[in-house]
Amino acid sequence: MEQNRSTLLIPLLVLSLFLLLLLPLVAPETETFMNFLVYIAMILPFLRAMAANKYQFLSLIIVSTVIHLVGDACNELNRCVAAYDDARWADIDDYFTNYAMTHLLFVVAFNTAAVEIAVPILVFISLLSVNLGFQSLFLILIGLISLVRGILRISEYYLADLVGFMVMFLTASIIFFMDYEKRFFIFFYALSFAFATTVKRNTNHFLSFLVPRSAQKYKAVECMREDL
Repeated sequence: MEQNRSTLLIPLLVLSLFLLLLLPLVAPETETFMNFLVYIAMILPFLRAMAANKYQFLSLIIVSTVIHLVGDACNELNRCVAAYDDARWADIDDYFTNYAMTHLLFVVAFNTAAVEIAVPILVFISLLSVNLGFQSLFLILIGLISLVRGILRISEYYLADLVGFMVMFLTASIIFFMDYEKRFFIFFYALSFAFATTVKRNTNHFLSFLVPRSAQKYKAVECMREDL
């Protein structure tokens, strides 16, 4: 019973955070606070990456969180780092977000070796797409390539996690390119990271709280026949 309660805790916390993010729609004075509270959602992919020993994801999550926090601090609180404008921090935000989202697609669709080879290419194309103003088109193309690759290897995925990743990633992308409320982007962005870390069958199931855990009926004893 205690185990069932603990496994339901995460989805309940995620749902509670999402409901809190809706509060500024009826109480506009809470908007600034909620825009920063949403970064709590980044703890979930951070812990999932720690548990899966995905250290590339850890650095990506940390740097992405810092970049978005600095941008929000300047926009919401008018408290900026030195030479914020000279460093073109807003462009850095776009560059890194575009790269992080394409990186997520490659991590889900390809193996580790292919991702490592593609990293410098993704960085270059991300910079180019932002400068030329076709980052949405670039993300759509990468998404289609990743989708085809994923369909060809569908047996290697937890289907529920794969669908969850696709829904969260698509929602985050639409919010980002529509330039809607950023707190909703950060929320779905964080969940995209969480699903991406454990979407493949060689990792722990992210949605394991939906799967009943069967206890082992007996334990094999050394030098004893197990068919008795």
